[in-house]
Amino acid sequence: MPRCVCGHVFADDRQLSRHKKKCAHMHQSRLDTVQNARLLSAAEAAPPPAKKPRWTESLGQLANDEDLPFNVAGGSSGVRPVERSERPGATFMDLNLNPPPPAEHDQRRLTHISPPTFTRAGRMVHPTQKVLDGLPEEPGTVEQQEIPDASLTDTADQGGNIATRPRVTLLLTERIRSAANRFGISRLYKRKPTRAPSDAPDLAKIYTPTAPSATASRAPRAIKAIISPFPNLSSWLFSHHYWSQGHKKTQDDRQAMQDILTRPDFDANDIRGVNFKKLDEELATAVEEHPWVLEGEGWKRSPLTIEIPLGQKPTRAATQATSSAQRRADRLESIPDEPVENPFRGQPYVVDALWHKDMTAEIKTTFESDPAAAGFVFDPCLLYYAKPGSANIPEGVYGELYNSPVVVQEDIRLQNSPREPGCNLPLAIAKIILYSDGTNVTQFGNTSMWPGYMWFGNQSKYERARPTAHAAHHIAYFPKLPDAIQDEIRRLHGKPASAALLTHLRRELWHAGWDVLLDDRFIEACHHGIVVDCADGIRRRIYPRVFLYSADYPEKMLVAALRDKGKYPCPHCGVTFDDIIQSGTDEDKALRQATARADNDERKALVKEARDLIYDSGYVVNSDRVDGLLKSRSLVPTVNAFSAKLSGTGMKFDFHKMLAPDVLHELELGVWKSVFAHLIRILESVGPHLINELNARFRQVPVFGENTIRKFAANVSDMSNMAALHYEDILQCSIPVFEGLLPEPYNTHIQALLYSIAYFHCLAKMRLHTDTSVALLDHAYSVMASHLRHFHTVICPRFQTKETTREYTARMRAQANGTARGPVATESSGRKPRSFNMSTIKMHLLGYYATYIPLYGTTDGYNTMIGEHEHKRLKARRARTSYRNTESQMANIDLRERRFHRMASELAAQGVPVPGHFNEAAKADGMKPEEHHRIPEESDARIAVYLREFQSEFAGDPAVENFGFKLQEHIRLRLLQELEGDAVATSPLVHPGSVHIKHDRIYRHATFRVNFTTYDMQRDQDVIHCYEDRSGDKVHVLVQLPASSSNFPWKYATVLGVFHAQVFLPDRSERRVEFLWVRWLETDPTWIASPATRRLDRVQYVSEDAFGFLDPATVIRGCHLIPAFHHGRDIAGGWKYQYVDRFVDRDMGARFAGIGIGNLDTKAKYSDTLTAATDIESEVLSRTSAGNTSVQDVVDEEDITDEDAESLFEGDLGLQADVLTSVSCRMSLPQPNTATLAQSSASHTSTLLTGLEASNNEVDARQTFAATIERLNTEDARSATVRSRRINPDSLTTKGAKFAVMVDMWRDLDTIIDVGLHVSIAQGTADSRFTHLIVLYAREHTYHKIYQGLTAIVPELETTIQAQGVDAIKHLTQQLYKGQCSLRSTVAHGVKVRILSWLKVTDINNDDKYRRGFDHEVCGRLLCPVTYDWDDEAVRNGLRSGNAQYRAGFCRNELLVEALAFILFGEQVAESMNAEEPVSSKNKNSKPRASTWKARTVTLPAIGFAAVVIHFGLSSQASFSAGGSAGKFHYQGFYQYLVNYLEEEYPSAERKDLLRWWNRRFSMGAVLNDAETGIDKLESQDGSSAPLSAMARMYAQATKAQAGQQCQHRGQFGDDRTNEPE
Repeated sequence: MPRCVCGHVFADDRQLSRHKKKCAHMHQSRLDTVQNARLLSAAEAAPPPAKKPRWTESLGQLANDEDLPFNVAGGSSGVRPVERSERPGATFMDLNLNPPPPAEHDQRRLTHISPPTFTRAGRMVHPTQKVLDGLPEEPGTVEQQEIPDASLTDTADQGGNIATRPRVTLLLTERIRSAANRFGISRLYKRKPTRAPSDAPDLAKIYTPTAPSATASRAPRAIKAIISPFPNLSSWLFSHHYWSQGHKKTQDDRQAMQDILTRPDFDANDIRGVNFKKLDEELATAVEEHPWVLEGEGWKRSPLTIEIPLGQKPTRAATQATSSAQRRADRLESIPDEPVENPFRGQPYVVDALWHKDMTAEIKTTFESDPAAAGFVFDPCLLYYAKPGSANIPEGVYGELYNSPVVVQEDIRLQNSPREPGCNLPLAIAKIILYSDGTNVTQFGNTSMWPGYMWFGNQSKYERARPTAHAAHHIAYFPKLPDAIQDEIRRLHGKPASAALLTHLRRELWHAGWDVLLDDRFIEACHHGIVVDCADGIRRRIYPRVFLYSADYPEKMLVAALRDKGKYPCPHCGVTFDDIIQSGTDEDKALRQATARADNDERKALVKEARDLIYDSGYVVNSDRVDGLLKSRSLVPTVNAFSAKLSGTGMKFDFHKMLAPDVLHELELGVWKSVFAHLIRILESVGPHLINELNARFRQVPVFGENTIRKFAANVSDMSNMAALHYEDILQCSIPVFEGLLPEPYNTHIQALLYSIAYFHCLAKMRLHTDTSVALLDHAYSVMASHLRHFHTVICPRFQTKETTREYTARMRAQANGTARGPVATESSGRKPRSFNMSTIKMHLLGYYATYIPLYGTTDGYNTMIGEHEHKRLKARRARTSYRNTESQMANIDLRERRFHRMASELAAQGVPVPGHFNEAAKADGMKPEEHHRIPEESDARIAVYLREFQSEFAGDPAVENFGFKLQEHIRLRLLQELEGDAVATSPLVHPGSVHIKHDRIYRHATFRVNFTTYDMQRDQDVIHCYEDRSGDKVHVLVQLPASSSNFPWKYATVLGVFHAQVFLPDRSERRVEFLWVRWLETDPTWIASPATRRLDRVQYVSEDAFGFLDPATVIRGCHLIPAFHHGRDIAGGWKYQYVDRFVDRDMGARFAGIGIGNLDTKAKYSDTLTAATDIESEVLSRTSAGNTSVQDVVDEEDITDEDAESLFEGDLGLQADVLTSVSCRMSLPQPNTATLAQSSASHTSTLLTGLEASNNEVDARQTFAATIERLNTEDARSATVRSRRINPDSLTTKGAKFAVMVDMWRDLDTIIDVGLHVSIAQGTADSRFTHLIVLYAREHTYHKIYQGLTAIVPELETTIQAQGVDAIKHLTQQLYKGQCSLRSTVAHGVKVRILSWLKVTDINNDDKYRRGFDHEVCGRLLCPVTYDWDDEAVRNGLRSGNAQYRAGFCRNELLVEALAFILFGEQVAESMNAEEPVSSKNKNSKPRASTWKARTVTLPAIGFAAVVIHFGLSSQASFSAGGSAGKFHYQGFYQYLVNYLEEEYPSAERKDLLRWWNRRFSMGAVLNDAETGIDKLESQDGSSAPLSAMARMYAQATKAQAGQQCQHRGQFGDDRTNEPE
């Protein structure tokens, strides 16, 4: 509704206009505007200052450089609005440059936007605990303008002469920022907009469903002029109903026809004798004299000419004759060339079948007369988001195409281009989105069409994507290659055409069609623009620009003129099918960038050379000579029409970049469909009963929303008659359905796989993204790829999968029809084996989503789903034709429907009711978008429920126990909450029983509607049906919590009934009170659910106070609960558990992830952190993809149990080197024993779903688990197993563990060895006099230093490589890496468990990894950086919210000492570090790691190692890995930074002091019992012979070594080449 700047709201614009004449605020605003204009003129007339300030037009203020909201690079410190001086008549010098407090500014905006509301009785509604949901609003229009520096413009000298400067390619911009709205969204314009953005959006347009756009305010025409050539309104309505309602009539159409016939302005006599057929023909004509025909409007039929290669190679004689003629011509004088009669090099062939529009005329017509053009956006801007009330730097927001960086940059380039002579019109861009795809237009048969559509990115995607908005413009119907061309080819070549030649000609024909569409007029418009009187009343010069092309994969390859599924199948980069297995890895990302395709001269030259060979030299299109040029890059010998026509249109155009992602075909009908199909094959291979169980579970999944989750088919596994929406529903509900169908460990892995795909799908289809969510999407792709690799490599080979019954039947039917692909099988062959293939191009293309969204906006703006919906209109139009000359008749229908649509919009704008143009937002039971909820008003006897009868009828039912009393108390407390201050104590409502229900009667309603603001700041609605529908499904809601310490500010309730009651208050006044009767649910406390564990939240009904009443105002929205089928039902017959479907729609996913901008306080407090695979995955991936080794070669074949891991802490490291796999590797195949899983579910869960690539057992998992359990039943068997696996302590695995602690923890061993060998060879071959001149980069120096430490630990490294060659490096690095990984995971797990006892923490279980971190008082205090005070509440909140301002680190700490003691000596020594009395060792026969490694002293990397594991032990992170991804601590960077700082930048004196402190801390502590036996006692410093600790001996040996001036690397790392006595 219209709103004045003073805050008053009015019903319409006329009331607002009358108010403005008297409003004091408006009067003062006009005076300020005049004053500011005078000041600006004076400032411009004055001589420029030394540093030109920036002028803020709407606030009248000068901003210093420190006050800039953004720097040049786009960073921001927040928007700081500036106040005027309150003194009347304030001048320019009186302006207040100090910004008001942010809270005060926010309060002003909230007061302005949300006026007080009143009840039906006239009382003001005071704020209570209701849903904190805000109505959508536009960013504020208060603008800050930054004028470019004057030094960038031409200046005049004292004589008035212009000082010319050399032109530079610098794009001049103005930076105008709007104030942030209540959601934290602000606009950033890089030029002054031609039309001020609206501060009050039309809620009806952002309400789901939305209403069509209003027509621009132009001079109204007479109705007769609008409906011409129809003689009267009745005939127009009659014909409009026929052409606008489709060819298939429904009951709604019949009702619409009845409404037309009964309208008061409809007269049946008006349609008597009207020749509607003639009117239809007249309306479809393109004669410009008719008033309904616009300039250039209409369809054309143009011929297409392609060249058929002659296939004739020139003879030697002909070549010599041509050369001789050329030489003679060169000797003669130049003669003007005569025009060539035949410009074609091949045989021309004409296809006269292209029906198309003039694209330039279509642009002009649309921008001038289309009803939606009034809302087109011509002034692109960037959007930024900063959480309200926070000091975070604003991040980019991506949604609409016109808010994308690519469009903004192109607009700046256009504004800086030379203007047309004599033209001062505003310049704007027509943002074009193209689409084409072949589609079958008949239900039976193979008749198809190939339409081309065009959309304009100037229109909001929320309108553009709706089929009813008529936003798609049919611009062409591409012809197919006619069958008659075979006759022509046979005549030329004497034989039929080959498949390669026909494919080439089809490609040539398609690009010839685009060559006609991109005609000279369109190219002229791209260069010089076209003048358009836009529908918003502003005349502009419009420049067409093609930004995106939406198409499926085959169409993309056709657009890009690439070989379909060639060696390099990607239209964006040069990846091969073998490389796709690395999807999501760092190598994959680097490969995409390194091999990115570009439309450069090299590509064009190759295509030209290939065409010369085909058309001049007579080579066939698939000859070796042609393939030798093109096949290496998957090119084809076709000139790309987009490259030839649009490369020089003023924009940096590359047709590779316009190929947009396609969620529909690449994800839903691509990757997910193939995964689901193979899961069906796996279930069939195990047993048919699993298929029946799967179908039964899907049938029991409840529906949700209007069309969100539909009722599943009876046989989902058959996958017949399914569209993309069905596969989407299956994905969103698949996790509970598949749970428990397969045994462990497969069940857990498949659950994680389904979770990762659903998570990525939810993010990929979000309609609004920020930098945070885009980073999460990119990381989600890597995680999903990891799970798919594990599924492809480990899970699938365990099952002998074959074709499903449906696939086998379809194949046999295709063979019978002669349409089968591949070799034909016999009947006796049976079902073929089928395997899962991850290396598909669709899997690869998913990795570009996170790249395109920050450039072009979200995927819903260019998804092929929009084009697929438009195909329905195409098929409906064809059904109206006579099936002869179909394209011609469909062109007439298109013109007719377009003109009807314009007429209807113009009539509706003048108040004439037109069917199909009502405000659809008002259809939802008359509910307004700004309302929170609506319960029907009726109060008749049909819906009345008498409380006494109701309680008597259901006596004994716990739900009805004390129903009336509880209801009265609920109403009384609700009314009491509306009071404030002293009114609460004096109110009669404080006494129980003070309210009474009129007639002891309540009223039941069938529905309850609740409006809510979605994550993308749109209004949506959930309809809650309080009764059980035909499916027996109950409905559930999210309820706002008053104040919760939980991450999710809501709880769950099942709605049992929707009621209202008339209540008598103590003052005998009557009031209507609405309430919901609910049954409460609670989260399962034994179930840990998060993205880290790949688990959905699980809820169960509460046992006490399970039933109650609920204020509808506290309902956030509806939610979808799916039964936990695997856990069965409870005693009462209901489901024991239910899963919360967080992926049911994008809004729910954004709320759970905590990334929804529009959700405000109704979303998770903390953003999601999706854990990735461990660092072993990259090693596994590189080995398997290279084909050098299998997954099983990378890690050990045998899994170990928790007891095996425990022994590693107490015994000799060498005892179990064979089973030293990482914890994540070990947990990837958990024990199937139920008791074991129940005992350590939390520890298993936290590491279960990371590092999936490490699972590598080739033998049957169940047999291995059974053998392991049997082996561990007795202590004797376990001891025997341990003894049997004893290996040499000097093995490479043991040395790898030592290297991880004493030298480096993370870096790649292959790189270390490679750099070290090269530097060593360079130093060895150089003259000794010049070795000091060998210059190393910092990275090489670091790696060479680490290499020296490695050779000190593994002295046989270089000799082994010299003897065995380069192949030995692979074996060495595998074993060393195994030791690194094993020790990291083992120590991290041990510290995670034992650090609680070291800290004396008792409120956290050892296996609980999610209650730690900054949320825990003790852990948070220790994790808090020393520069911050943990007792400061602001510091605690900042650390808990993940504010980047706070960083953590370690240097000296007793916990670090205990951790390193634990690493080097074991648990007993660590516990004895601070003990008053020595603690005896339990394992006298075990040898500590320090002794095994022969460690001499503490090193700086060892301190870093201890710091990393301590940090991990205190944190809430689920699994131990390098980190660095979204939501995970970057342990690798933390470790390397700490070690590098201590080694390189730390002062030398302090470094020595730090090492001295560490070594003396170990030697001067309490005397520890020897941790090893058979070691000679050394004399202590005081001369006594008491046994010294191991670290004391290490310190003594280090001192002795230093005195002997031993080599630095031997003294630091220990030298295995010496046999010094201990």
